[in-house]
Amino acid sequence: MTLEEAKDLFEYSNGVLLWKKVDHKRNKRAGTINHSGYLCVGYKGIRYRAHRIIWLLHYGKWPEYQIDHINGNRTDNRIENLREVTNYENNQNKRRHSKYGSGIEKISKKRFRVRILTANGYIFVGSYLNLEEAQQAKEDYINTHGESLGLIKGA
Repeated sequence: MTLEEAKDLFEYSNGVLLWKKVDHKRNKRAGTINHSGYLCVGYKGIRYRAHRIIWLLHYGKWPEYQIDHINGNRTDNRIENLREVTNYENNQNKRRHSKYGSGIEKISKKRFRVRILTANGYIFVGSYLNLEEAQQAKEDYINTHGESLGLIKGA
C-alpha cells in the first residue's frame, strides 16, 4: 500500500483508523482485532496492522522497524502512544510472566528454563527442576558474567 492509497482509503482521528468510504460491507471503523490483540485491516489480500497505517499517514512513510505501543495496550493507536523501535528495544518492554520473572520460564510440568536476553540475543543458562534452582542459576550467571555482557552497569 502506498501513501497515496492510504490517504484515499483512510482517515485518522484520535487513535482510530476510519474508512473514508463506507458501504454495507464496511463499518466506519477500519479493522478487526487479530489473535495477537492488534487491530488489522485487509487491503488487496494483504493484512496490515492499523498502527502501521496510522504511522504511514502521520509521518508519510512506512516505519523501518517495529512500532511499539508505549502504554502496552495494543489497541491504543493514538500517535503519541506509538514509537518506532528496533526488535531488541521492543523485547525489552515485553511483559514477563509475573510468577517466574524475567528470563525464567516453565517449559514442562517438571522443568524451568533460564535464558538471559542481551543486546546480541539470548544466552541459554540451563534447565532446572525447580524455580528456586532456576532463580539461583540466573543470579549466579549474572553475577559472574553480567559486566562483560553489559547487564550490570557501572560494576
